[in-house]
Amino acid sequence: MNGASWAISCAAVFTLALCLILLRHYTHLHPMAHPVLVRLAIAGAYIAGCAIALTVLGSYVESFLTWLLHPVGGQHGNGGHLAIEITGAALFASVAVAIAKVPRPQAAYLAAFVPFILVLAGGWEHSLLTIFPAEHIVQEISRKVGG
Repeated sequence: MNGASWAISCAAVFTLALCLILLRHYTHLHPMAHPVLVRLAIAGAYIAGCAIALTVLGSYVESFLTWLLHPVGGQHGNGGHLAIEITGAALFASVAVAIAKVPRPQAAYLAAFVPFILVLAGGWEHSLLTIFPAEHIVQEISRKVGG
């Protein structure tokens, strides 16, 4: 657990806070900008959630969620893993619909939590929907900075 992981966790929490502040005050701007701003906040919350889920802070949250699921059979129990996979896919689909069709501010709160469910699910959902977006954003930032 190195300092870079903590720095990314802090930056992701800061980004998530900015998205939530944007959601609180976007109504003061021009009404035509509202859907775009809400979509930006939802995407930012999802990417921040991915970054948090893949760093040190996320490992603490994942261990807490695992501890929370333990009394009901755990995440690797008979139906527990399947329920987590179905829930993760359904929640991701609802966030995708919120970005594409119906941008509601409440979807940003859900979007920040979805990566943690996907981390618990593991497998292809975790790789495709959590790791890939975070890696892509980091590569783009690195390319723009010149690294």
